[in-house]
Amino acid sequence: MENQSIKVKKSRKKGKVKKIIIIAVVIILVCAAAAYFFLPKNQAQMNAGPVYTESRVERRTIQTTLSSSGTLVPADSYNVTASVSGEILECTFEEGDMVEKDDLLYVIDSSDMENTIDRAQISYDRTLRSYNKIVDSLEDLNVYSDYSGTVIDVYVEEGDEIGNGTKLIQIRDSDTMNITVPFAVSDANTLEIGQVGKAVIDGSFETRDAVITEIDAFESHLDGKAIRYVKLSVDNADGGLFDVTQASVSFGDTVCLQSGTFEYNKVATVSAKVGGTVKSIVKKGDRVIAGETLVCSLESETLEDNFKDAKASLDDAQLSFDNTREKLDDYTIEAPITGTVIEKYSKAGDTLGMSSQGQNMMAIIYDLSYLKFDMALDELDISKVAVGQKVMISCEAINLSGIEGKISKVSVVGSTSYNSTSYPVTVKIYNPPKGLLAGMNVDAELIIEESENALAIPSAAVQRGGVVYIKDDGSKAEDDGAPEGYMSVRVKTGISSDNYIEITEGELKEGDIIYVPQAVHVTTNVFEQMMSGNMPNMGTAMPNMGASRPSGNMGGMSGSRPSGNMGGGMR
Repeated sequence: MENQSIKVKKSRKKGKVKKIIIIAVVIILVCAAAAYFFLPKNQAQMNAGPVYTESRVERRTIQTTLSSSGTLVPADSYNVTASVSGEILECTFEEGDMVEKDDLLYVIDSSDMENTIDRAQISYDRTLRSYNKIVDSLEDLNVYSDYSGTVIDVYVEEGDEIGNGTKLIQIRDSDTMNITVPFAVSDANTLEIGQVGKAVIDGSFETRDAVITEIDAFESHLDGKAIRYVKLSVDNADGGLFDVTQASVSFGDTVCLQSGTFEYNKVATVSAKVGGTVKSIVKKGDRVIAGETLVCSLESETLEDNFKDAKASLDDAQLSFDNTREKLDDYTIEAPITGTVIEKYSKAGDTLGMSSQGQNMMAIIYDLSYLKFDMALDELDISKVAVGQKVMISCEAINLSGIEGKISKVSVVGSTSYNSTSYPVTVKIYNPPKGLLAGMNVDAELIIEESENALAIPSAAVQRGGVVYIKDDGSKAEDDGAPEGYMSVRVKTGISSDNYIEITEGELKEGDIIYVPQAVHVTTNVFEQMMSGNMPNMGTAMPNMGASRPSGNMGGMSGSRPSGNMGGGMR
């Protein structure tokens, strides 16, 4: 029981100590809060740094920039592939070589393909012959005569179904009449083809010009005399001569031995070359001109269907042949671009099989005449850029900066993510420095505006209303609100960078000393720590509380802040 009593007493003693500590903490916090709110400002801001610095007006290049990054790619790249199989007979390059566009790279054995092309050619020729026959048959549905003359008989009517070889009409050429007469051999020997004589019509003694068209080469005999028959033509366009009319022929004193009977120049039957239905037919007595007058028109659904099928077959055969012949080009591989071979996968002697993707990777060519990359710019900035603007680039991989590039393309197609849209801007680097390679990551600053040799001051030196404080030269006005030792000068500004701004107008010159306000940093006190949730461990902080406050001048603030109106530029 005594032990328990002692324990109780100790517990009560500890409770009293905790209460005293808590009361002390509350008192200290109240005092700290009172000090924070009621002490002068320069005392509350313990350990504050300087509130201004001095700078000089100087000449420098000022740039307004946008920053981004990207990955370098070559000007162009091409994967050289083969879509055929076979042995590689030739390879004209090595890895690292420079090749020109259309240079020969590979030659692959094409003997099997050449045999395939020959078979395709044979198939096409056979299909073409079949097609031409059907075309000829289709053309034969329109019937023309091989001779001119008059229709003397018609054998079919419109609507008749006829077959191949059916007689359609008979025509007679009576415009020219032919007559054959005998001449004595001695007389015939004096005659020649084309010679014009006189034909005397028996009974009427009418004469017509007669032209020799043939002279028989062999002798004949008539009434015991040696003769030769001579054939002549006589114009009968005006009519009057028939196939029963007789006449004798003479050439001056040379007269035929016997009269002959006129014959029509031609009597011919026109027949159908294909079967079909008669759509139209000439009439008896109509004049027909050879090769011009449509004698008969037929129609045939069978032939038209055959023509469509033949045309489709011919088109298929042509396409198959063309495709096969074009594949022959695949056995000769040329450089698609001018560039450097960075990878070579196949060499002479290798045998190419058919890959699952249908392509064999042969080599990779890069056009390294320039490098390029895309930088993504926010929609708020895209209107500030244009083709031709300069971009300054750095590459951490090779520790190189100051690389110059130019915008070559500003895309109008953006991508949106989380309610923000960005647009790709392409940058080209011409004559890239040694060591800068495709695939490297680069950082870029896009120069929106640039002013070289600009009169420049720190941006913070410009007060509200375009006022800058410069060292007082003794002409300071009484109502000048500048800090002590400075005077106000009004300026106009141009472009600015992160730290500097261009002065375009005003009474500033290079070398002038100016006033630059600085931000004030206040040491956080216990009350602020408490309010911010960073309350120190009171069990360890309490013993040192009395010694943590420095004595004398707090932070050396005396003399660091100039007298006068510190916010003069902000009015």
